[in-house]
Amino acid sequence: MRIQLEGFQEDKRPLTLNSLRQQQYSLNRLLLLAIQNGDAEMQESLKRQLQEKEACIDRMNAGIGLELKAH
Repeated sequence: MRIQLEGFQEDKRPLTLNSLRQQQYSLNRLLLLAIQNGDAEMQESLKRQLQEKEACIDRMNAGIGLELKAH
């Protein structure tokens, strides 16, 4: 199951580091609720989504680092 975060329309809004971090924060809050409710299936889904967000953040940070070194 994939959670669509309200207010985050990735296909219509430009992807920024701030928006990724906001999505990561929201996913973490949802994960906390899933843990509190004992919903193992939801926990696994949210963990996968968090890993995807973290990978995007890492790629974006790496790109920013490359840009800074180039100047």
